[in-house]
Order: sequence, then structure tokens, then C-alpha cells
Amino acid sequence: MAKYERPHYQVLEKNKEFEIRHYDAFSTSMVQESKIRGYSGFGELFRYISGDNETSQPIAMTVPVFSERGETSSMEFVIPKEIAASGIPKPNNPNVSIRHYEPHTMAVIRHRGRLTNEVITTMEQQLRDSIKQYGYTINGTLRIAQYDGPYVPVFLRTSEVLFPIEKAS
Repeated sequence: MAKYERPHYQVLEKNKEFEIRHYDAFSTSMVQESKIRGYSGFGELFRYISGDNETSQPIAMTVPVFSERGETSSMEFVIPKEIAASGIPKPNNPNVSIRHYEPHTMAVIRHRGRLTNEVITTMEQQLRDSIKQYGYTINGTLRIAQYDGPYVPVFLRTSEVLFPIEKAS
């Protein structure tokens, strides 16, 4: 059993290029900036789950840490199901917001090792090509999921590149 809670999903299809997953609805705490520098976003989110919220309620750490990269960048922590069901506490920090995801389908490529910008770019292109080849279309922003903290040796780290998709018409 996993040490940390993660969003629930069902694998719909798996091939040598990528995996297609259907995610149940879930919520995240999020920091959005024009550029997230280092761990600034992580620190704000960590303070929120450590009790910097309207009820001073600690919230368990989850995996993965999601991020989006584009004109604006985001970093997100998944809210545990139990907290989401009982009411997500409002962040005290105005830079932290709550984001809700409806059930959705994602195409995913997994990576072991150091996740550099070059690796992300290569994986993104590979995923774009595979999505098209298998008859899907992208319907959202590229997301990155990181499962391990900085204390995990680089060669053991797991991360993913994901795109929301739908079947091409």
C-alpha cells in the first residue's frame, strides 16, 4: 500500500508508448505565478497543509505534486478525499487557492531519474505524437506529476508528463 494518498484513477489502455487513465474527481491546493522559482510555491502550499488555513487544520501530504508550465505556472498538492468530503479549509494566504477537477481522461508517460527541461520537452513531443497516432486529441494543458521529494536519490525518482485527452471525432 502506498505511503501517501493519491488521486484515484483507472487504467483504460496501456501500450508501449503511454498509458490512458480515467481520473475520478479530486481537488488541489494551488499556487499560481508567472514563474515559480525553486520551492517558493512548494513552501506556500506546505504552510497551507501545515495549518495555515481558516481552521488551522493540518492536512496530510499527498502525491503527486502537480505542476503546469506555460505563460503562468502552477504547483498543486492533492487534497485528501476525507478532507475534501468534510470541507476544504480556506487558505489564509491569498496566493493559495483551491482547484476542483471533474472526472477526466489523461494520457501519461512515466519517467525514472532526473526530470530536466530537456527530458520534459522530449516526453511532451513523444506524448503528443502518440496521442495523435492512437486517435486521441489533446484538450488541455501539459501537466507534470512528481512523486518523490528531494531526499530520494535521483535515479529512484518517478515523475510523469500528462495531457488531458478525448477520443478524436
